Amino acid sequence: MKDQPNSDRARKILSHPHARGIESFARHLALQTDLPVDQAVGALEALQQDLVGNQVDSIINAGSK
Repeated sequence: MKDQPNSDRARKILSHPHARGIESFARHLALQTDLPVDQAVGALEALQQDLVGNQVDSIINAGSK
């Protein structure tokens, strides 16, 4: 973990489209880890995919009841 966050790195993570809706996780990645931007964005993207997948599953399961 870094003592001083790299402001350019943090800005890139926090302003990435995949950070929208999961800002607290993006903030954690940007400020509390030293992951490179590409890896942090990959984590944001993976979480977004899981969230969307869970929402789709819920919709499908609700329709089958």
